[in-house]
Amino acid sequence: LYIVSAVGAIVVARSIMCFSFPLFADYMFEAPGEGWDNSVLAFTVLRTVFMGCLALWFYNK
Repeated sequence: LYIVSAVGAIVVARSIMCFSFPLFADYMFEAPGEGWDNSVLAFTVLRTVFMGCLALWFYNK
């Protein structure tokens, strides 16, 4: 029962990120310079996935 709530929260957070990404994508790809635009996006995705996995690991019941 609790794991379903955790997965639901992760899906909501992912949906919010997917909605908001096009709003700041143009600024993100112009600002950092050569080569950092996709790296920043990859680090953000990895951090989000890692935190989601940790939440599911430690708070499962």
